[in-house]
Amino acid sequence: MENDKIKLIVKEYLEKETKRKIDDTSANLISGGYLDSFMIIKLITFVENSFEIEIDIDSISEDSFNSIDRITEQIVKWKNK
Repeated sequence: MENDKIKLIVKEYLEKETKRKIDDTSANLISGGYLDSFMIIKLITFVENSFEIEIDIDSISEDSFNSIDRITEQIVKWKNK
């Protein structure tokens, strides 16, 4: 699956869950108020189910989930393991 498709899937999910439009995929989702600890857990579950991957909790950092671009990079990395 190409990066643009992954990015779109993640963006649409976050917009649906937060009921807020995200115009900039490089914007910081945590400081921007899109993600809190509960939403990060929901996002991890969504990513695991949608992309058929298992995420090692120890591999997650705030930096891994600070933007849609970074989330996309992480998904590609996890899929290629």
